[in-house]
Amino acid sequence: MAVMARDRWTDADLNQLSMQVDAGFEEMRTEFKAVRAEMKEESKALRAEFKEESKALRAEFKEESKTLRAEMQQEFRGFRAEMGQLRADTGAFHRSVTQLLWGVVGTIFLGFMGTIAALISLV
Repeated sequence: MAVMARDRWTDADLNQLSMQVDAGFEEMRTEFKAVRAEMKEESKALRAEFKEESKALRAEFKEESKTLRAEMQQEFRGFRAEMGQLRADTGAFHRSVTQLLWGVVGTIFLGFMGTIAALISLV
């Protein structure tokens, strides 16, 4: 259907057009309000969901961190025990080497003393 252009507008026509435009804008305002209200509700629901997820993740993280800490403490205790054993083994090795060296020094000293005693008895 083709719309024909009007040559003249009457006050009644302008008032009717004004009311139609006002009604269109009122309808838009109503729709915008509805959209805003829907967005607010959705954002509230989303925030609530994020809070719940955040709480769940925090609880899970706390449990995981407790488990990890316990495992790390156990590993450190084992490491400390191994280090203590290594220190004990090193100390035992040190004592053995020291005793061996004193034995060698004592043997050399006794050998020199025997040689000196033999030389003195020949004179």
